[in-house]
Amino acid sequence: MRRTRRPSQNKNTSHNAGVVQHAHSDRSSGVRGRIVPMTALSHTLAHRPLNPIVFPQQLMMEGVTLATLVSLPRQELVGLIPDYHGLRVGDRITALLYNRALRRTVVAGELCICDGVSPLNIRYDRHALEQFGQNGRFDFSYEVRSAAGDITLRSPTTTLSVMIHDMPERLRGPVVACGSDGMVRESELIPELVVYIPASEPPCVAGDRVRMRIGDAWFAPVELSVDDVAFDPMAKLQLPCDDILRLLAETGQARIMLEASYEVERNGTLSPSEVSAVAFDLTAICEI
Repeated sequence: MRRTRRPSQNKNTSHNAGVVQHAHSDRSSGVRGRIVPMTALSHTLAHRPLNPIVFPQQLMMEGVTLATLVSLPRQELVGLIPDYHGLRVGDRITALLYNRALRRTVVAGELCICDGVSPLNIRYDRHALEQFGQNGRFDFSYEVRSAAGDITLRSPTTTLSVMIHDMPERLRGPVVACGSDGMVRESELIPELVVYIPASEPPCVAGDRVRMRIGDAWFAPVELSVDDVAFDPMAKLQLPCDDILRLLAETGQARIMLEASYEVERNGTLSPSEVSAVAFDLTAICEI
């Protein structure tokens, strides 16, 4: 019997040989294959969208200065995750800080979701905020890893201006000239109300601007000179009597206690002072 060839089998064998040879070439090229598992899932794609970290509105608008940070309990900036949306008991949260200028991320702390009820506060201490060694705009966010340790989710970012390097650390409250009983009366008000601005710690520098506030009234800024910052107090402000009377007229009271403070502006960043209480008794000179 004459043997015949089976073209279909030879054709397949030839094709398979080519595939095997190609794969063999990949293995011999020196490039080793690696299995790369997914470690993070953007919040826009995740089935568990997360809330951003929320800070007080004033800090969102004005930023964080060294004087602000020092005035906070334990010198900690506290952010709040509004609710447990996208979170589960057993999840681990890692707080992150990203410096836009340096393109660098640091870990600020961790916490575990224990009960799904307790407030979700993330605390940033002074050391964490100083890690970059410079001022700038920082992005605050967090990652969530499930209890099983698998996929990590990343929250949206919240951006704050953080200015804590080369800034005044403590700005003592203003000292308002008053009588021996602590009241501001006609004798202290006419022709101007005198307010002393104590020297800061560390000292302010020439070019810093001081802006005074009493109650809801703000006064024109004063720029400090080299001579000013060498003394304590570093500024003597004279607030016109008519301006104080207008302020009291707005309150509707001639006897009232108002808060007094000031801000120091440096390179566009405002550092708030401590607050002083000022008692007014101007019933003798005005009818409100």
